Amino acid sequence: KIATLIGARSGEIAFTKNTSEALNIIAQCVPMAPGDNLVVHAREHPNNLHTWLHLRSKGVDVRVVESPGGDVRQEDIASAIDSSTRIVAVSAVSYCTGRRLDLKTLADLCHARGALLVVDGVQAVGTVRLNVADLGIDAMACGPQKGLLCTHGIGFLYCREDLARDLIPVYA
Repeated sequence: KIATLIGARSGEIAFTKNTSEALNIIAQCVPMAPGDNLVVHAREHPNNLHTWLHLRSKGVDVRVVESPGGDVRQEDIASAIDSSTRIVAVSAVSYCTGRRLDLKTLADLCHARGALLVVDGVQAVGTVRLNVADLGIDAMACGPQKGLLCTHGIGFLYCREDLARDLIPVYA
């Protein structure tokens, strides 16, 4: 049912305990090395921001993007992406402003530069139409306590099938 809801295949869904665990799984599984960078906005939910900041301990250049006026602007995120960017982490809907980024355009830019688009979907799934395949999202973390009107303690990670085949889990 989750796969159908977000436009994925059932084999692309893994159950987790919450959004944070799903984000941490993908953060630790994508190969990153010193010299690589990832891009995340300063106004992301702390679960999304701190997950990526932790990768600094592995020598990853975590580019924390600021936007004037405290909003989340797509053009500021896009300007931080370069050929060494491996991941761009964004929310489908900002928890602090409600802004919705153009995920398709952002995914296309990421893919053109060899980066993955990882989305925090907790503010969006169940409230806005979101098709991960059509949008080009590579991975998405979500808990059900918002728009899916479910209890805490369960979540899911969507990971594009061809990407998942190359990931090495940090725990079994």
